[in-house]
Amino acid sequence: MLLPLVIIDHGHFQYNGVCLGFCLAASGCVARSWHVLGSVFFTSALLYKQIALYYAPVFFFAILGQCLRGRNLSAVAWGVARAGAAVLGTVLLLLGPWLLGERPAAEVGQVLHRMFPFARGLYEDKVANVWCSISVVLKVQRLVSPERLPLLCGSTTLLALLPSAFCLFRRTAGPGTFAAALFTSSMSFFLFAFQVHEKGVLFPCLAFCLLAGAAPSGVTRKMAPALALQFQLVSLFSMYPLMVKDDLCLAYLFSVSALLVALVLQLGHHSKVFWVGSLLFPGLVAHALHALVPPPARYPDLWTLLITSASCGYFLLSLLGVTYLQLLGAFDEKPKDL
Repeated sequence: MLLPLVIIDHGHFQYNGVCLGFCLAASGCVARSWHVLGSVFFTSALLYKQIALYYAPVFFFAILGQCLRGRNLSAVAWGVARAGAAVLGTVLLLLGPWLLGERPAAEVGQVLHRMFPFARGLYEDKVANVWCSISVVLKVQRLVSPERLPLLCGSTTLLALLPSAFCLFRRTAGPGTFAAALFTSSMSFFLFAFQVHEKGVLFPCLAFCLLAGAAPSGVTRKMAPALALQFQLVSLFSMYPLMVKDDLCLAYLFSVSALLVALVLQLGHHSKVFWVGSLLFPGLVAHALHALVPPPARYPDLWTLLITSASCGYFLLSLLGVTYLQLLGAFDEKPKDL
């Protein structure tokens, strides 16, 4: 169970579960090379909630990579055309009410404007991404003009996700490669994209859970379930200021406790002390500071930024680690003749 999703959707009153459900269905279809159905599901997710864009590059590269493995050029062209037609047909169907309106161009433009709110700022509140974390010493908004800020964010995001995404063109790419690319893409968007909200971490959370189930046998498969639980814990921790703001501290406490118990049950005897201790002690210190120690008057958000910046550091290490393993082929399917 994705506990951060439960808290956000039922406590913060969001509907991310619908979008993530479409993405999950699309992932299952693409992993089985069902390109048309996968395209329909993912386009539905993207038009339901624009934050599904976090996964968009991976679906593009995965479907294109699978099509390029066709027997001949006509098979490749047919596969790409079918997927493209599915996307276009789904867009036309879902945007039908606006396209059939009195002013279709203006109404569709308003939909797109709401999907991509460039006027709302670089990030929402205090979020555990790079731009918010470095704002303590370097405020990017003051150095880069508002017109160029989305371009900077987009370029940085693409540079972070493309190395892993290109691995989907390998002949040995399989479900594990696809899940790893979903994680690195969504994590890159969360860390570097424009207008990031705390709840955006749900998308790398889901991808990490998929990776735990799709990773091939070996060390990565053995470690993946525990790492997925750890990632959920840190994701919840990164949203703790939001939990306080929405009066969800009790639900937060129960969720963190449940994840810690699951992590203890998942780990071997010798690993429990290190894993649980490395999470529990820093977390308790940060929560105690946030709850009991008034921040300096000059820096009223100091404890909040401590939580989000520490989480950001963990997310960056996770992105680098999964990207490195992806480049090594750790998540690829092994050739059958080996």
